[in-house]
Amino acid sequence: MSYKTNRPPRYDITKRREELGLSMAEVSRRSGIDYGLLSRVESGKRLVSLGIAPALAKALEMEILQLLYPPPVDPALARAALREAKRKAEAEIDELNEQLRFFGRKRKPKDPQTEVA
Repeated sequence: MSYKTNRPPRYDITKRREELGLSMAEVSRRSGIDYGLLSRVESGKRLVSLGIAPALAKALEMEILQLLYPPPVDPALARAALREAKRKAEAEIDELNEQLRFFGRKRKPKDPQTEVA
């Protein structure tokens, strides 16, 4: 799941909705939650609040705790993801250091006799 927020992980509402074959409009209708709010929750721009959790859980046919708390993460998968993130970060650092070395080189001073006025 790749959302653009720095918020804590949560149950993937979109995935559950699609598993049930429901549209956002149908979940909105079943739960009584405004379509716009549901859209922001699904996109990760808003977290599921305690105010909407019961209705949303019922519409998605799941327990409230499943909705509010993320499923446990396999430690091996978490370590693999961290190793990959570290590898990418190190590659970016190497590339930036190379650019710094290139632009930091001293250039030969221009020869005033060969310059054309």
